[in-house]
Amino acid sequence: MRHAASVGTAALAVQVIGVVSTPLVSRLFSPEAFGIAGIFGSITGIAAMVGCLRYDAAILLPREDEDAASLVGLSGLIAVAMTVLVGVVCWFGGRPLLATMHADSLYADAWIIPLGQFLMVAALPLTAWNQRLRNFDRLTGVRITSSLANTMGTLATGAAGLGLGIHLIYARVFSGFLLAPLLMLALGWSTDLRFIVRNCTWQRLRAVAIRYRGFPRLNTVASLLDILGREAPGLVLAGYFGPAVAGYYALSRRLLYIPGTFVAGAISEVLFERAAASRSEGGDLGPLVLSVCKRLVAVGLMPIVAIALIGPLVFEVVFGAKWAEAGSYTMLLAPQVFAMFFSSPITVLFPVLELHRFNLISEVLLFLAFVGTIVVGALVWGDVKSTLLLYSVTSSLAILWRLSHLLKAAGASVVPVLRHIALHLSFLAPAIVAGVLTRHVWGLPVVVSVSTVLLAMVPYPFLMLRMDKELDVATRLVLRKAVLRLRRSPT
Repeated sequence: MRHAASVGTAALAVQVIGVVSTPLVSRLFSPEAFGIAGIFGSITGIAAMVGCLRYDAAILLPREDEDAASLVGLSGLIAVAMTVLVGVVCWFGGRPLLATMHADSLYADAWIIPLGQFLMVAALPLTAWNQRLRNFDRLTGVRITSSLANTMGTLATGAAGLGLGIHLIYARVFSGFLLAPLLMLALGWSTDLRFIVRNCTWQRLRAVAIRYRGFPRLNTVASLLDILGREAPGLVLAGYFGPAVAGYYALSRRLLYIPGTFVAGAISEVLFERAAASRSEGGDLGPLVLSVCKRLVAVGLMPIVAIALIGPLVFEVVFGAKWAEAGSYTMLLAPQVFAMFFSSPITVLFPVLELHRFNLISEVLLFLAFVGTIVVGALVWGDVKSTLLLYSVTSSLAILWRLSHLLKAAGASVVPVLRHIALHLSFLAPAIVAGVLTRHVWGLPVVVSVSTVLLAMVPYPFLMLRMDKELDVATRLVLRKAVLRLRRSPT
């Protein structure tokens, strides 16, 4: 938990930056601009996930640092080749592909797609290398700095009157995307980079490529299906309902993911390192994995429920009248986002346990559930909200199915997790009832309804920490570090 607390400091800072900046960004850019940027983000995210053929996921596994360094070099070479391939696809097939998503305006600047993909891919093996060396403070600094640069670049672009979707894309690529790999390279230039280069002979590269060939052969397809399942819904929504709906979806999903994206990512990094070490030593993974999963439930439930309850009430006030429609999306998407939040970090066990085949099968089924429900909803009902509700419920059940099998493989059971969810939902029951009564039954003003919901949630963190002493200690550590840094900072 000490490493999770260290990385959690970055998570807290990044969340604050995201929360503060989103109302400003939403007033500078239209839903259509958000939709175009979301389409770009989905395309580059899909390409980046397989940009190293998943050799980056194997960097934590070798016993010797020399083999891990060779994997970093191999991942870099593959990233360059994949970027060239993406560029060729964009050149010859970009126009019809973008036209199906009503994003024709992006084709004139299609070169930004392979560039963005390369920058995202470059950060993957460097992040894994720093995880291996337990340089969590370095990763913390990189995350905070790149997030702040991304936010400042976006705000500056919008304030300059550049409010189109392509302008939003430029701001993100040439600030946050670019800064993360550059910082990791610069911080490890004198030691890490030289060590990596020294161990990148053709013989070593060939040896590690053969030793870990299961990752590109099976894990690449599974990872591609995983990212397609997460990003394709936005692309399909854009194709059926237009970029504005994709923009609403992007903003609502962005807000729902604020409590989880970096917290879950931070815990995932620490869990991967500890699980890999325990696996190599023949330890029991069950108690570790179950503990992490239950704590993710406890930490993630309150903010996601809060956003789901308050979102439909305050979106128009906080983000502007043009974003009112997006508020209703938060309640519909909340179950799926919560299921992803507490289960996604556990998926690091797939490479640790080398469950490549089951990973592939589960990703095929999840992809069909994610994308199929969007297509069915759009064709049958032609209504965005009904489609999103079907997507959220179906995908949540599919995620729980995969989690149950993964926990079983690690020597644990999903039943304690479900009980933990029910228990913590009971802690939030007063807030849920208050939200329904004050707004939908009694029709009270928005201010009264929001205040009542938030007040009803006050006991939750105290009950949560009272039940988990180790989490209580870790929380106090994060808060203590934050206070000390504030005191040391110049006034």
